[in-house]
Amino acid sequence: MASTRKDTHITNLAALEKAANGEIVTLPGWTEEQPLVARLKRASLTGMIRAGKIPNPLLAAAQKLYEGSGKSRANATFEETAKVMRLVVEEALAEPTMEQLKAAGLDLTEEQADQIYLYAIKGAKVLEAFRSQSANRQPDPSGDDVQAAPQQPDGH
Repeated sequence: MASTRKDTHITNLAALEKAANGEIVTLPGWTEEQPLVARLKRASLTGMIRAGKIPNPLLAAAQKLYEGSGKSRANATFEETAKVMRLVVEEALAEPTMEQLKAAGLDLTEEQADQIYLYAIKGAKVLEAFRSQSANRQPDPSGDDVQAAPQQPDGH
């Protein structure tokens, strides 16, 4: 909700432009030794729809992502939803761009794409929480957190 305060100053336009150009974020790389450092910017599903960046056949999937899968009545397949998420990732990658990565023969890993999507929709704070959870996670010495091997249909 917007608030009115007499002691605040109007945000400098140059600062807004700089923020809109994105920020440098360190992502997991293709190897542990070499992270992917990229400039990411926030993305808006509604803005992308208005700009025609999401094709009509994928609008139901965009609606599902926007509303949340538990709330949405939109009928979209997993493949359609994944395509919209990939479009958001492409929109968020400011430097290097997706075209530059493809030209270099690189495709984003699932983890990279997920983190870029989260940044695009929620911002950098989401990534900080994600990193601290995975970095602080220690294996359970009892082995209780290890999943059992899958059983064959015959029970062996």
